[in-house]
Amino acid sequence: MEVYHKITEAAFDSRAFVSVLQTPDMKKLLRDILSQISKSHFDQSQMLTVGQLICTVKECLKDKRYFILIDDIWSVSAWELVRCALPVNDNGSRIITTTRIEAVAKSCCTGIAAQMYQAKPLSHEDS
Repeated sequence: MEVYHKITEAAFDSRAFVSVLQTPDMKKLLRDILSQISKSHFDQSQMLTVGQLICTVKECLKDKRYFILIDDIWSVSAWELVRCALPVNDNGSRIITTTRIEAVAKSCCTGIAAQMYQAKPLSHEDS
């Protein structure tokens, strides 16, 4: 969340921060992203299916430089579904994901500039 707040709105055309539940409601998750990147599309998104939401999010972001932070992903399948909605472009877009599960982290690290950072637990003093 700290990284998200430090990124200025001027640096990206669109940005979104969403948290993923252990048992995610993918329709709600995609609607949360859509609500942050396009107010006009969000109003009509209530009746859309997951597939239609994926297409709508992708369409809204396709020509934009976007920053999306997906927090606390619990499964590879949840990440793969979200990833389908995030278009690959040459506009300098960035996606940051967080997870507690190494297999999920590895699935998120695909692409040329993908990097995985493994945080160390805080010491007793720092926590």
